[in-house]
Amino acid sequence: MKNSRGAVIILRKGEDFRAGLTAQLKERGLTSAFLYGVGGFLRAELAVFDSDQREYRKKVFEAHQLEVLNLTGDVSEGPAGELVIHCHVVLAEQDYRAIGGHLVDATVGATCEITIEPLNYQLTRRPDPDSGINTIQN
Repeated sequence: MKNSRGAVIILRKGEDFRAGLTAQLKERGLTSAFLYGVGGFLRAELAVFDSDQREYRKKVFEAHQLEVLNLTGDVSEGPAGELVIHCHVVLAEQDYRAIGGHLVDATVGATCEITIEPLNYQLTRRPDPDSGINTIQN
């Protein structure tokens, strides 16, 4: 679905979140946007940044359904001109316990509905020597 201001991208059960979203963004020619979404995952790989070690610590969560309570992020251009999807997510497990972090990747559960708000300027990520990660530059 699409309108003059943005689009809603629907990912279906079993789809790879990152690959599916990347393909649809490229199809629409979107390289700079904010995004948010809801839905569910069967499997999610999350990460948290350890600033002392200057690296991400990753963990995989799997369940019959991980409810996507909040998914927010942005789309930008990386250092080599590649499309970068940067998302954070809060998920609920079946016991109502919330977990969250940087969304590395996921397998979609029943659905994942992502609203895209295109920007009229290009977000660009470059290496930041202070943090050790690629951050958005002015």
